[in-house]
Amino acid sequence: MSATMHTQELQWLPPEGGPARTITVTISPPEPQGDMYAAVIDIAGFDEPCTKRIYGADAEQAAELANKTVPALLDLRARGGTLTPTD
Repeated sequence: MSATMHTQELQWLPPEGGPARTITVTISPPEPQGDMYAAVIDIAGFDEPCTKRIYGADAEQAAELANKTVPALLDLRARGGTLTPTD
């Protein structure tokens, strides 16, 4: 699978002030990885990009775990700033 499963843009206002930034979150469709499946989360727009591979026993579990992991990753990178969906 090579199509994007889910992409969302958010606006981030840094806690220290400064201009708002666009943050893009992309979750790839799960793909087989040995006897498991993995979905890749990409987060761009913060000072450092973030890419995490999330594993599950099957494609459905990998997708579900990836979706549940995104809020924690965003919270860590936002450092107390404000994130607002742009959609």
